[in-house]
Amino acid sequence: MSERVADAIDCFLIHLADGRQASAHTLRAYSRELGEFREHLGNDAQITDLEHATFRAFIAAKASRGTGDSELAPASLARLVACLRS
Repeated sequence: MSERVADAIDCFLIHLADGRQASAHTLRAYSRELGEFREHLGNDAQITDLEHATFRAFIAAKASRGTGDSELAPASLARLVACLRS
């Protein structure tokens, strides 16, 4: 039986808070980024459904969308990639 991405994200955020004692800022940023990834996939997406192309498409969409009229800042893009790698 496969695990839902949404459940894995919830477990990872708990691990960041309790196990790694991540800062409040890190928790907020990762929670926001992973929440957007969860919305992008849909709540019922399974871990086994994920492929490299899934991540690349999400990152490309975020990078081109940015905020307002500008693209996503390089530091924000780097944080997004680091978050998804975790």
